Amino acid sequence: MKLSTCIKRAILGCCPNCGKKTLRKNKFQINDICSDCGIKFVEKPGDDWAFLLLLDRAVFIFPIIAIYYLSIDTITVFTAVIIGVFFMISFIIFTPQRLGVSKAIEYWIRIGRKNG
Repeated sequence: MKLSTCIKRAILGCCPNCGKKTLRKNKFQINDICSDCGIKFVEKPGDDWAFLLLLDRAVFIFPIIAIYYLSIDTITVFTAVIIGVFFMISFIIFTPQRLGVSKAIEYWIRIGRKNG
């Protein structure tokens, strides 16, 4: 199975294995097992923290570091606060997708790449 297929399914809240919409209990929780195909989403608690950490760094912290290193001195305090609030809101809004992508990568490494 392709990694892109796993990620696409997970972003939509679907099981990376069967494609049924069984990945999430609610917006901020992942099911332990797919109710359709029976695959374990949480094989070992804590397995996916590295992928979640990597996604957080890439999407939310990298732009802040880029602004700092590009020496954008014309940014005002108000603009910095607006950018910070924007990142915090998007961090909360995209939590289900971030969790899904981290589960998809973990699934692909554990099972998916062996099947395809």
